Amino acid sequence: MAFFDEDIPLNRNVINPTDKIELLSKFRAPPSGLTSEEFRLCKQFEKNNTCRLGSQCVEAHGVEELNQWITFWNTLKDRINTQLEKNVVCKTFLQKLHLESSNSDRSKCMFVSNLPFVDLKLEESVNVTLSTKPASTSWTISLKSQEKLQNIGLLEDNYRENFFIQSVLTRESNLKHGHLTKSHQEWNSSSCENPFTIIITIKFKSNIYGSFNQAVIFDFGSKSYLSLPLRVEVYPANEGFELSKDGKQLIVSSENRWTEENADIFRLPSTHLEDHCLELKKKYPQAGHKLKFPTAFETTILNYANYKERMHLLLCVEELAQARILASFNLTGNVILTTNYILSPGPLSTAKYCTGENELFAKLELTYNISEDTPAGRLILNNCNVALISFGLDSQGKRRAYECVIEDKTKDAIYLRLNEKLVTDFQLKHGSEFRVQAQFQLNRDVFCEKHWAIDLCTTKILFPDVAVSYRFEGEIPEMVTKLNVQQQQAVAAIYSNPRQKRAPIVIAGPYGTGKTFTFAQCIKVILDQPDTRVLVCTHSNSAADLYVKDYLHPMVQSGMNHYRPLRVFYKVRWLATVHHSVIEYSLRETDPTKACSFRLPKLSEIEQHRIVVTTLGTTSYLLRAGVKKGYFTHILIDEAAQCTECDVLIPLSLADERTRIALAEFPCRILLCENYRSHFAIVKFTSELFYDNRLKSVGKNEQHAEFYPLTFRGAKGEDIQDPNSTSIYNMAEIYEIGEVVKKLQDTWPQDSWGAFDENSIGIVSPYSDQVSRIRVHLRHRKLFGVNVERVLNVQGKQFRVIILSTVRTRNTCYELEEEEDNEEDEEAQFGFLSSARLMNTAVTRARSLVIVVGDPLALCSVGKCRKLWHRFIEACRDQNSLYGISWMQLRSHLDALEMKKLYGLNPMAPEFVPKVIRVGQSSRATGSTYSPSIIMSTQQYALGLPPFYLPPPPSSTATAGIPPFPPPPFYQQRFNPCSPHRQPQLNQSPATHPHKPRPRILPFNTKSPNYSTPHLPGPIVPPPVVNHSFGNFGTAPNSTFSQLNSSFQVRIRPHHL
Repeated sequence: MAFFDEDIPLNRNVINPTDKIELLSKFRAPPSGLTSEEFRLCKQFEKNNTCRLGSQCVEAHGVEELNQWITFWNTLKDRINTQLEKNVVCKTFLQKLHLESSNSDRSKCMFVSNLPFVDLKLEESVNVTLSTKPASTSWTISLKSQEKLQNIGLLEDNYRENFFIQSVLTRESNLKHGHLTKSHQEWNSSSCENPFTIIITIKFKSNIYGSFNQAVIFDFGSKSYLSLPLRVEVYPANEGFELSKDGKQLIVSSENRWTEENADIFRLPSTHLEDHCLELKKKYPQAGHKLKFPTAFETTILNYANYKERMHLLLCVEELAQARILASFNLTGNVILTTNYILSPGPLSTAKYCTGENELFAKLELTYNISEDTPAGRLILNNCNVALISFGLDSQGKRRAYECVIEDKTKDAIYLRLNEKLVTDFQLKHGSEFRVQAQFQLNRDVFCEKHWAIDLCTTKILFPDVAVSYRFEGEIPEMVTKLNVQQQQAVAAIYSNPRQKRAPIVIAGPYGTGKTFTFAQCIKVILDQPDTRVLVCTHSNSAADLYVKDYLHPMVQSGMNHYRPLRVFYKVRWLATVHHSVIEYSLRETDPTKACSFRLPKLSEIEQHRIVVTTLGTTSYLLRAGVKKGYFTHILIDEAAQCTECDVLIPLSLADERTRIALAEFPCRILLCENYRSHFAIVKFTSELFYDNRLKSVGKNEQHAEFYPLTFRGAKGEDIQDPNSTSIYNMAEIYEIGEVVKKLQDTWPQDSWGAFDENSIGIVSPYSDQVSRIRVHLRHRKLFGVNVERVLNVQGKQFRVIILSTVRTRNTCYELEEEEDNEEDEEAQFGFLSSARLMNTAVTRARSLVIVVGDPLALCSVGKCRKLWHRFIEACRDQNSLYGISWMQLRSHLDALEMKKLYGLNPMAPEFVPKVIRVGQSSRATGSTYSPSIIMSTQQYALGLPPFYLPPPPSSTATAGIPPFPPPPFYQQRFNPCSPHRQPQLNQSPATHPHKPRPRILPFNTKSPNYSTPHLPGPIVPPPVVNHSFGNFGTAPNSTFSQLNSSFQVRIRPHHL
């Protein structure tokens, strides 16, 4: 059923094809899901007259196209309003119901859980959990009424393909009663008689995993409608359990940054490894808030004379900007002290214990949630290792602040290991609770090393004479002749005439064109010459390991020891994450207490190798060891397009004017365009969308007999953020992936694909929690030998099959989408939904098969990549490789999304959930913080019915006395990246309400103590707070911690073995 017609969606009903062709004859069609007020000009197109997304860009390419989109939208809206005014479109009960409920005042009282003249009986539970696919169940409703039943309808549009009214019978005659529509979504009475008892059967079916909600609405002609909520969970058996969450008083602190000038700061004791960092911090102190722009900025021309001065200043500006973002997390709040704690009981648990006499942990709650999807969240997760803790000012008006290590970061709390001096000065004890001020400190080591690299770098290398010939002189080595012509030219330019002054060589080419292979051949040719030394740098660890594992290790094994590399690792990287063939070429600690960690190289150890492999960051270890400029005759930088300019300066600081430098992936004159990696269908798709149809498929990769190379599998899951995590996961997708992997392993075509090994299947996702839970689920199902990584960790790798888990749904994306102001932030907000770079990286890792598992509606309607995903799913539709949803169902959802905006409603608001449904729904587990007010999906109506919304009821009473039902594994609550105090507005469209800055969380107590005035007499004494249960801590043997720790020992340890 559609909103205006059962067969034809509205947007095709009010504008005929001729009008549409006339309106959009010269331009692209406007993106779905956006209104005329939300259309924007593409900044990249305005600046460069071109856009990397081409026709798939969701922003207008020029003012004329923007005006045409607006005209088309306004024409469509005017014709809809005309038909609504004529009252010619409302035909059915559900249509009238939704139009009536769009009035927020009316919707508050229109749905009730019971009516005095109706007796409704249901033997089955309204909450059903099914563990197998395909899943099906049914409910038989017995209804007795003194009033005539006029209509029955299924309210929730998002799940119409899963719920159906199977039959409506009279008990007296057991005959069909009334008229059931063709869609089986609505029933209408066709008789004037009122049968005493009616039997209604509701059917559910699904062939995918997920959570499904529906409300059965009964109309008796009264002002209120009777509502019966139904919910089905389709998941395998439960694999985990979870904790409850406690709230605390928090106040945002506006205190100025604490420094040695305005406070006594007690730093943590440093180790010998940190002495170098301390020296750099003294040499490059953090700039003040007022920067003076030097003369280098008086001219717009960048040259070798003003380069260093300008780069130093830009780094200072960047550091100050990050520090300002981090300062938004500074707060005044309560901390509770403990000697041990546990996070998230289950297969991903973390347990910490104090071992020293004066060691204590403290849990400090944040003002608002940390998320990987926000710039501030990523900053505190990646660039913040310590925090300053203070109890206020002493009697002399001086502040004392103590530096404490951050042990763990969760969604809404930070776990600190307290400074031992803080513990002894105030005689702190386990189980105590205090009120403190906290300021998070930016990790300056990275900035200081970049400043250092700028000073060490020879700027003339960055401004070379480009008029130098690159023609190869002499015979081409035999191994080079096996390459194609373009690859031979690249090797020749890098190899020929060593030690001759030459501008850096830049090799560009899309994925699979052999850039890494070309560099590997260069290494062979270079090391066959005397007195040559090579430094290979990559942006990622995975790419650096690839050079050792796939190219250098086999040659060393064959007896060519001059190819033996030194692989330099970050000193705190886990050995367990490194391939065994790569560890052989690394340096490890000999101290038994540090046996599981790497160590920094010494100059004598570096000089024993002619080739050194590092990441850009760990190249600084070579500088620390004393490697001089010009020591390496060749410096090869792979993945150069993925890093910042300052990152590249670190290895370039080891080069002199005679060092041969080569960079891969930058746009330049040498272009590799022949793809050897992927199947023709994958190359064709990526070439069309990302490479302007220039990429050519020359590889030989056969496809699977049961899977087309581009395959999409739908999953109607919920993206959830665990309270003890900063990431997101989606269990429906995890279970779907488990089934796909099992089927692939069972039907693996060894004749054409070779034996199954660790490079056969790769699974990628933007979110660490999704990655961890996929690994656990595969181990649980005994599906071994599968590589599961975050997207950026597979750069440079390739797999026979790549599986993408997109995770996100419209349930959580809408709040952030309303706040989008920054183009760069938006690209990182929703992972695969917003970042074309992530999508391209993931898809291009595959040789023969790409399988995407996700929510098709979210992919096609949220973020900047909606058109790219629409094209992918369309390609799957063309090859009959679209599963879990039909193309017509998806189009119906997208048309309905457009309909709601045309109708003037806010499709990004949560779906209306009748009060009876919210009260009737239970949380997934005892103590869970799952909010019933948002249990219904906010995905868009498939059949064009507008959404409506009621404010949620108080959480303390919403689920009182309701028994829990089995949860899917690891379930906690829906991911909500915004403040919990932020509520969507009633029927409020982003078009009529412009983007607003993200609001801060409202303090529980607006009168915070004044810590900036000397009000504490005598020595500082920590202000005590009433001691009570807090978070996951406990002080007694029978405490929550003890019970959970016992469970942890039993259930978790085997997973880590």
